[in-house]
Amino acid sequence: MLLDPTLKVVAFYDDSSQLKNRQINNIPILGSFKKLAHLKKEHKNLEVFLAIPSIDTKTRRAIISKLEDIKVAVRTVPSFHELMSDQKKMTDIQNLSLDDLLPRGRVETNTISNAENQNILISGAGGSIGSEIVRQVLGNNPLSIILLEVSEYNLYVIEKECIAIKKSKNLDTQIIPYLGDIRDKNHLNNFFQKYKINSVFHSAAYKHVPLVEDQNNIIKACENNILGTYYLALASINNNVDSFVMISTDKAVRPSNIMGASKRMAEMLIQSLDIKSLNTKFSMVRFGNVINSSGSVIPLFLDQISRGGPVTVTDKNVTRYFMTIPEAANLVLQASDMAQGGEVFILDMGEQLNIMDLAKRLVHLSGRSIATTNKEEGIEIIEVGLRPGEKMFEELLISGDQLKTKNPKIYKSMESFPSADQMKDLIDKVNIAIDQNDHLKLIQIFKDNVEGYIKDDL
Repeated sequence: MLLDPTLKVVAFYDDSSQLKNRQINNIPILGSFKKLAHLKKEHKNLEVFLAIPSIDTKTRRAIISKLEDIKVAVRTVPSFHELMSDQKKMTDIQNLSLDDLLPRGRVETNTISNAENQNILISGAGGSIGSEIVRQVLGNNPLSIILLEVSEYNLYVIEKECIAIKKSKNLDTQIIPYLGDIRDKNHLNNFFQKYKINSVFHSAAYKHVPLVEDQNNIIKACENNILGTYYLALASINNNVDSFVMISTDKAVRPSNIMGASKRMAEMLIQSLDIKSLNTKFSMVRFGNVINSSGSVIPLFLDQISRGGPVTVTDKNVTRYFMTIPEAANLVLQASDMAQGGEVFILDMGEQLNIMDLAKRLVHLSGRSIATTNKEEGIEIIEVGLRPGEKMFEELLISGDQLKTKNPKIYKSMESFPSADQMKDLIDKVNIAIDQNDHLKLIQIFKDNVEGYIKDDL
């Protein structure tokens, strides 16, 4: 840091009584937050670098909370272990992990039963959740991982990462990148037969609510989310896959948008197929927003803050569930190990967070003040109104009670759904609407068959 002309080290902070009034290279060691607050007044662009990787999460968050009060920018320094193992360099000083900002517990590494004898397929393998499932599955050293991804670039990135992980951990897993589309029935059957797949984690979906809500995108979104799920599930049944786990969303509960309605219909489809299937256990895992996923509000806020604002929130009263990507993926794996078939697993998302409060916190931890008008110094936060299809708050349960499982963070809900024959008729109707490029017909199908779905502009 002393060699970097853009940085000036003005103090160290440590509350240890043994270090009181001491110095390092003539730089004072401070022992109270009052002195830090005074430094903030002296140095307008003061940043605090956290170099304490060994402390527990609760203590770390308490420190961050105090730093938030004095409105100082906070960044984090790689741990000594990361530097020595060459995972990171000293120049990799970075923004706080978003895990630091949320009241979530740390997750334990999960072991998949009999993974070393399995060929495991992950659809949407290059996406936010899909790629984390890939990382955690790979850590179990399965026979092979088939990375199914429609985006060439995303597939390239996750394959490259898998090869690096495999080498660093001396794993035997075969990494199979597969550039493909879940809507391509023939292609699916070919590689299911070729690779003798045992387990499927289905995370591929079109999920961005405003984009999917646009009438130009409804057809393709439903083709992907409903028919793609159907074709992937049928390929699993036809090839005697043992386990199929679908990643779902809280937006499927009494959906107010096309994305949620299409995901709820995909859930109904999976539930009905489980009754029909003799060999494949179908289940799904439903949860809310994951931090840092593509399209998530938190990276958007951080980008807006870095540009000097304004930060845009839809409504000051909007609340959302949040979970870290590693925690969500880990609980998905644990739920899959519990599945007997037909379950809707629901992850404990904690309390819903107020989006306005979250925006304010991110502004403060970037070292900026909040401006009430665009003429004041600081970052302005403005309300822009709910986007098409957005709710003020989300739900995880359609009806009934949440049933406990052996994991306190995983519940299950046995919800009603159509029979396999009824679902086949629905799929046929969806197919016809898609073939006719008739998004209004699709909306009517949702209104007639998806519980709680309301759309007024039909």
